[in-house]
Amino acid sequence: RLAPDPPRFRLVAEDPSTGASLAVEMPDPDDPSSQAFQDFKSTRLQVSCYRLPLLQRCTKALAMSDTTKVRMNAEGMLSLAIRLRAPATGGSGFVEFTIVAEQIDASESPSQEDSQ
Repeated sequence: RLAPDPPRFRLVAEDPSTGASLAVEMPDPDDPSSQAFQDFKSTRLQVSCYRLPLLQRCTKALAMSDTTKVRMNAEGMLSLAIRLRAPATGGSGFVEFTIVAEQIDASESPSQEDSQ
């Protein structure tokens, strides 16, 4: 879920074969005590659902990252650009994961009148 109003960023993943699910809600980007976001932009509510096994493939890189850029397009495709540091050399590099949405929840999506 990306939205201009709180909760502004929530990531949900489900595994229909096992019934397992994961939900992560990040602090409000405008909260001065939060360091979760360097920048956050959302002009409309967008809700998508992802398969948990696909997100699990990103967890090792996320655990080792120092910066992650999250983007979602209008179709719900999620992109995670993860910057990894190489302690031995002091260098860094990026790995990108692209995850296709399982479904878009029409009950929370804006109507045509709300989209601009």
